[in-house]
Amino acid sequence: MEANDRTGTGPGATTAAREACEPIARVVGAARVGWSRRHDGLELFGIETGRRDESSAMLLSEALDQGLADAEEIAGGQVPRLMLRNRCLRDVLVLDGDLLCGGRQDRVANATVLVKGQTEAVIPVSCVEQGRWAGGLGSHAFRASPSKTPTSLQRRKAESTARIVLAGAGAAAALPAPDQREVWNSVAGYHADLRSRSKTGAITHAYAACGDEVADYVRAFDGVAREGAADGVVAALHGRVLALDLVESPGLLRRLLPRIVRGHALEALAARRTCPPRRGSPERPPRSPRPAVGRWLRTVAGIRTDAVRVGPSAGGHGLDVRLVGRRIVGSALVCDGRLVALTAFRVSRPEGAPYRAKSTVV
Repeated sequence: MEANDRTGTGPGATTAAREACEPIARVVGAARVGWSRRHDGLELFGIETGRRDESSAMLLSEALDQGLADAEEIAGGQVPRLMLRNRCLRDVLVLDGDLLCGGRQDRVANATVLVKGQTEAVIPVSCVEQGRWAGGLGSHAFRASPSKTPTSLQRRKAESTARIVLAGAGAAAALPAPDQREVWNSVAGYHADLRSRSKTGAITHAYAACGDEVADYVRAFDGVAREGAADGVVAALHGRVLALDLVESPGLLRRLLPRIVRGHALEALAARRTCPPRRGSPERPPRSPRPAVGRWLRTVAGIRTDAVRVGPSAGGHGLDVRLVGRRIVGSALVCDGRLVALTAFRVSRPEGAPYRAKSTVV
């Protein structure tokens, strides 16, 4: 299949889209809402799809922390690309939204990529540290951040990619990256909302400024999925559904959950500081968003072929899927007919926003 067919502009586009949508519909369509826990406006719901077989893949953070993989700059430094070398026998799973610190500047992964054992892959990334481009370093190796990209930043990345794809940039060999300036603006927005400071404009400095409060969220959700069968989680903030994160097995989710919590925690803190509760006003008991979570899952499961764009995965294994729908944006990785990982966000833009496609229905 030609590259333009896989990105939605050629005669093979419908076939590729069906290959992507079928496992999403099958897995998410079978999902049920399990456990839930709430802390300070943030509520998480465990999503169980019935998949119990444990994945043998390592998370990127695990591989880097254990010295089994290396993430490095390419040819002295190329902002939108990093090299990942997997030196172990197990596959390494890079998730869209993984934060990498170090090198010439901090980056965020723009795609979910499965890097097979003892292979290497070029990972598409964006810069999340605008004011630093370190030169003359003896090593450009990266370490994994303990945090995932905060929710709105990742959603805006997905919206930017959707807008570019739907504007006709799908004929490239690879699906496009989000607009780098939009990523920087989003990072700057967190610093403004949280009143944090960073000489280099690094998103990690926003996490550091709120370290104790973020840790409170992590403790509040500690152990919630330890014994469960959930392989996904939906987050809601003050009753409004934000996002779905789904991985291939419950074990992967349990290891990933603290990072997901940290990303949503920064979102909750930014919202609290920009819209604090009025003094003296009675606090209303929160209305459970559980019914909305069920509706959101049905929306994701029902995504149509004209609401996705498909390209080859950066790791050379599987399909890189972009969700570019009217009410949903995000990304997924489908390998050999199985859904490896999925991240989906509710579209926040008003009716008629320019990135939306009139022909796209979800």
